[in-house]
Amino acid sequence: MRLLSLFYFAPPYDNDFSFYAHGGAAYEGLVPGRDRDQLMAGAALGEYSGSGSGSGQTVLVEAGYRFRVNHWSFVQPFAQYIVHPGGTDTVADAAILGVSLGVDF
Repeated sequence: MRLLSLFYFAPPYDNDFSFYAHGGAAYEGLVPGRDRDQLMAGAALGEYSGSGSGSGQTVLVEAGYRFRVNHWSFVQPFAQYIVHPGGTDTVADAAILGVSLGVDF
């Protein structure tokens, strides 16, 4: 299992985010015989500084599964849910389903 975290602090002037935190985990080998596939989940919190479009907080929750096609490419379906996009109540929360295609160099 791999874990990740990121914390970001910045002065509130001339920065969209004064605080941002992101954390997640990736687990390889969930499905027998697919040892290089990865199950991933994460969450993020961003506090807008008020210098840009928003002045509140945004929360993101996401999950995905990366299927390895071969040693250098993958297909990754994912789901995301975003609370207060743009840090404002005037925009509805968003649910997103998608697929990413990738190539490793």
